[in-house]
Amino acid sequence: MANAKVRIFNSEGLKMKKINFLSLGAVLTILLLSSCSSKPGSPEAKLEQKEKAIKVQNDNVDKTIAEMPNWCKKLPGNEDARYSCGIGISSDLNLSRTRSIMNGKALLVDSIKSTIMSKIDNYTKTTGTQNNEQVKKRLEIISRNLIPETTLVGYKVTESKVINEKGRYRYFTLLEYPIGEKNQELLNQIKQDEILSTQKDADKAMADLEAEIEKRRKK
Repeated sequence: MANAKVRIFNSEGLKMKKINFLSLGAVLTILLLSSCSSKPGSPEAKLEQKEKAIKVQNDNVDKTIAEMPNWCKKLPGNEDARYSCGIGISSDLNLSRTRSIMNGKALLVDSIKSTIMSKIDNYTKTTGTQNNEQVKKRLEIISRNLIPETTLVGYKVTESKVINEKGRYRYFTLLEYPIGEKNQELLNQIKQDEILSTQKDADKAMADLEAEIEKRRKK
């Protein structure tokens, strides 16, 4: 019978092999993590950078909404006036205020325009002149005269708030503009226009607008 070869391992050898296996596993783990991380300039890295930028932007929006004054979240309701909330950002406090007012004035112009166009629409519906090109041209001229530019005159600042955001200022400004004067100007120009004032049911349309103006004056 052939002699059998017997391999004998002592406990120290097993221990050393176990340590070597653990070291090899740690190295493989590090290499695997390194291979998974995005290289600078790679599409993956650019995507990660973009996602981080979006998260920062969303966090800033959430913070702005949380600190936004209530009068900016929900504008005051007043039939005699139009309101807007302007927002301006700058590292310079005065510039942030100026920007917020400019933004508020631009929003006011849009609101005033919407109001005037609504009154004009009511006039054409009452007189049945929606498709009358001559009437349309006259009303377009009037609307251009009545709708102010962003250099709005007659507005006033009723509320304001400023927030310091890590060296930058976010300024909130509530602007108010009396709309009653614009309604009166519209009525006066319709009355003075020979074509508009002589349309069928023009008297009724003007009377409705005049009654609305008077009603708001008494409030």
